[in-house]
Amino acid sequence: MPTITGIELLTAATPNGQKISILLEELGIPRHQRSSAIIDHSRGDFAVFESGAVMLYLVERSEMLQWLFFQNAGLGPMQGQANHFVRYAPERIAYAAERYQNETRRLYAVLDERLQRRAYLAGRGQGRYSIADIAAFAWVPWAPWAGVELDAFPAVKAWAERIEAREGVKRGLRVPAGEDQIERLRRDPEVEDPFKGWVMMGQSEVREKHGGGS
Repeated sequence: MPTITGIELLTAATPNGQKISILLEELGIPRHQRSSAIIDHSRGDFAVFESGAVMLYLVERSEMLQWLFFQNAGLGPMQGQANHFVRYAPERIAYAAERYQNETRRLYAVLDERLQRRAYLAGRGQGRYSIADIAAFAWVPWAPWAGVELDAFPAVKAWAERIEAREGVKRGLRVPAGEDQIERLRRDPEVEDPFKGWVMMGQSEVREKHGGGS
């Protein structure tokens, strides 16, 4: 009997079974069908059952989620910290500002390398527009706010321009203020300064409630 590699699909022609078979095809993951469960032979014959659990497992293998969490666990937190120490901190801490700016630039370099030969972050070939692109894009136009210039990352800059040209993105950028927040920032880089008081007020409330240094 030949050795089975990759994903082995144990299924039947039922709605729950077809959820998995369709997802495998959409993700382009090769599978060996037998008869709803899967056995992942690339992970030591790891078995997964229940159609919802199987679907989540398969999606977690995909590029889309990898790049989505690249933003959630990397780009967003690092750029957010750079924002704080460049814009909001009550006193300038050069080490902190430089440390988070440099880490943000490193992450942009990863994005730039990824986008040099493709249109979108995830998917085969040139990629396909997905929530990974939406999540990353939401931070990219704000890079100058953190002291990171996009001119150093031409592939990211071109990708962001493509994303921003989409009608749905244009509409989303007008929420909740009724105008494009990115254009507003470009017209006046200091326009969001009121956020500084809001951020620092939140920190003061946390200190008062839970204790901590002044």
